Amino acid sequence: MAGRIDVAKILLQNSGGQFLVVKKVESYDEMGGKWELPGGKMENGEHREKSVKREVLEETDLKVENLQDVVRVEVEAEDCVNCYIMYSGDFTGEPDLSDEHSQYRWVRPDEFRDMDWHSDAGYGLPPMAFLQKYLEKNNSY
Repeated sequence: MAGRIDVAKILLQNSGGQFLVVKKVESYDEMGGKWELPGGKMENGEHREKSVKREVLEETDLKVENLQDVVRVEVEAEDCVNCYIMYSGDFTGEPDLSDEHSQYRWVRPDEFRDMDWHSDAGYGLPPMAFLQKYLEKNNSY
C-alpha cells in the first residue's frame, strides 16, 4: 500500500427520505461517469465535520448542519482509504453542482445497490445497511 488517505462523506437525507448522490464528470479520471456520496478528501489536520461541510458546499452549494457520525470504513486499495461516513437531514439550499460533477439524484436506500458506483465508493453501501437502525436508536428517523 502506498499511503493513507482520509476521506469524509455524507449520507444527506431529504424530507422525503431520499439520499443525495452525485455523478463525477466523464473526464474526471477512472471515477468519471460514476456515482458517489458527496464529500471528499480531508485537508491536513482538518476535522471530519468541517471537511464534510466544506466539501458539500464546494460540490453542491448546500449548507449542511447537525452532522452525526455513522461509521468509519477502511478500504484497502492502492492507498488505504480511511472513510468517515456522516449523516444529516438538516441542510439549506438546492443542489447546484460544481464542475466536478455532472448530475445529482435523490435516491431511496433500496436504489443504492443498483447505482453505478466508482470502484472505491463501496464504502457507501455497508453504512446504508445499518443506517436505519442507527437513526431509530438515536431517535432521528
